Amino acid sequence: MSKHVCESRHIVNLPIDTTAYENQLMEKHFHAISHIHNVMVKHAKKLIVQLDHNKQYQNLRSDYIRFLKAHKDAKLSKNELTYKKSLSDQMQAIRFQLGLTEYSFQAYIKVCAKAYNHLLSSQQVQKEATHVWKSVEQYLFGDGKTIHFKKYMNFDTIGGKSNTNGVKFDKKKFTAQWMNHTYTVRRPKRKSMDYVYEALDSDICYCDVRRRMFPNGWHYYLIVVLKGPAPKKLIPGDYLCGIDPGVSTIAAVSDDHAYLEELAPYAAKYNAKIVELQYHMDLSRRQNNPDKYNADGTIKKGDRTKWNDSASYNRMYRKLKYLYAAKSAYIKQSHNMLINRLLTDSKYFVVEAMDYKALAKRSKKTERTDKISAVPTKDSSTRTIHKYKRKKRFGKSLNLR
Repeated sequence: MSKHVCESRHIVNLPIDTTAYENQLMEKHFHAISHIHNVMVKHAKKLIVQLDHNKQYQNLRSDYIRFLKAHKDAKLSKNELTYKKSLSDQMQAIRFQLGLTEYSFQAYIKVCAKAYNHLLSSQQVQKEATHVWKSVEQYLFGDGKTIHFKKYMNFDTIGGKSNTNGVKFDKKKFTAQWMNHTYTVRRPKRKSMDYVYEALDSDICYCDVRRRMFPNGWHYYLIVVLKGPAPKKLIPGDYLCGIDPGVSTIAAVSDDHAYLEELAPYAAKYNAKIVELQYHMDLSRRQNNPDKYNADGTIKKGDRTKWNDSASYNRMYRKLKYLYAAKSAYIKQSHNMLINRLLTDSKYFVVEAMDYKALAKRSKKTERTDKISAVPTKDSSTRTIHKYKRKKRFGKSLNLR
């Protein structure tokens, strides 16, 4: 039997130069994909409720879990393996009958997608149905708790499956064809021109459209996924390097160099800006929604009335989204620069094992401090907003407001 080998791929990120009209057109594309996603989530939730109330499935599931617990560390015999497979096949048959499969999801969403066939291609709709199915898989077979609806502002990518359907990128003209409209893709700068053109020599698998929030609005990018490994930028050294990662620092020692550095040292400045902006957002929301809070400052549970968000709050929300993206990009860039420095010195690396999942776990016991028990009233919130003077704590390079 021939062993299946996963084909390596690499991506090229290219900005799209959009006009005011094309920005409106892009927003329509993302509104359409957000609606399709939430329709698919609603359908998936209904099917999961049916599955939870299916007595036959729940009995089979209980038997399956009981069998796994009883034979946790034991080697299964042939009859036990047959019994286990029988339970799994019966549960799978019930899920298939209800329509809890990836292809059933793609077939279901076809009806809804007909209203948006001028905005989204069939494969882009299928890709979004696959995204919803992955969350359902995580709920059914993993540690997922539930399936969530997504807000329009949280959609940042429209995926593809091939370069002949949906977004089609032309390497020679540097244009992207999408639903009878041609977008201009910005050519790379001189510094990265050779690398980008070398990376684009490979065959294109598919193209995604991604958007990122900036203070002046959404910016759009074409993510070109190509076959094969990415071109090499660095020539690694011949030394052996030992790495000891920490929570916020990293230590590395090779034959010629020794490093002890803080990981992403300027991330704290982004955190300070985020905390400051969240403070103003909280004041704005409390001022415009006084009936949504209890006397102790907590949000009223069970209140389903719509939040009244002002225009300034929405501007701050968009700025907050940009700050989170900028912080993430900075951390990634900082890590990559450190990796490149290590690669220029060494070729082989020995890394001390560390359980990152254990470090990321939160305490099960949650406590609420009484120091911030006072709730700002409408008058005090207004005075605080007007009296607050922003301190210039950071340099001009990080002045993101």
